[in-house]
Amino acid sequence: MTRPAKSAITIRQLLSHSAGIPYEHPLQDLPEYKVPFFCSVDNDMLRDVVDKIAGRPLLSDPGTQFTYGLNTDVIGRLIEVLSGLSFVEYLRKKILDPLGMNDTYFYLPAEKTNRLVELYSKGNIGDKLTLHTNDTYRKFAITGQKTYFSGGAGLVSTVQDYAKICQFILNKGEFNGKRLLSRSTVDLMARNQIGDSFVWDRQDKFGLGLQIITPDSHYGDNASPGSLTWGGMYCSEYTIDPKEDLILLVFTNVHPYAHYSDIVRKFRILVYQALL
Repeated sequence: MTRPAKSAITIRQLLSHSAGIPYEHPLQDLPEYKVPFFCSVDNDMLRDVVDKIAGRPLLSDPGTQFTYGLNTDVIGRLIEVLSGLSFVEYLRKKILDPLGMNDTYFYLPAEKTNRLVELYSKGNIGDKLTLHTNDTYRKFAITGQKTYFSGGAGLVSTVQDYAKICQFILNKGEFNGKRLLSRSTVDLMARNQIGDSFVWDRQDKFGLGLQIITPDSHYGDNASPGSLTWGGMYCSEYTIDPKEDLILLVFTNVHPYAHYSDIVRKFRILVYQALL
């Protein structure tokens, strides 16, 4: 049974994953609600995908709880509507080129396809790495129709390029001689936007696009409270620690990865133990 939502969705709720939009929806197997989960090799377009997302019932009233999902994809479409540019054009013009992120793409140019890292799987801690069986997940960046520019996923990059945008956040909105955000905007991004909710069982909060490690964190270990973090589907993760003036990046290309958080946490602990 459905009912009208108690309020309209706001941009703030989309950026904080509190709009009631999930990734895995109870109706996702019905054709009228089916959307790409992460990437696509078919002739999908962002505007059509977001129209389908808009047709799905929400899982909760907007602003009432943290629900990680396709919120950022809606933001990507909103950028298209407001800017008059395609999402990929906007990213290139306003973010990637100014920050010098020259190895970041949705779909790799022909001269760089040989640099795409292979995707592996590791279901249990004792298993050996095996080649991933999903060809779309493995090769979407170099095959298919190359028409789907997702707002929430699908960019491929390098550790060096990703470090640039982490340093951009650490620098409060400036990098490569370019200021793209004001200091106050970055401070707003790093403030709790989900009220009394938590990010799953981590006891952490969420700002605008960023998880915020709290003093009671079940996930951040000895990272400074107020540090910012999130991870990628293929088990990459960053931590941005303003107190220690530090960024940490862990990159793997494995999906799923048994005890993934254990590897990230051990790496984080070792780094902080080395600080004097």
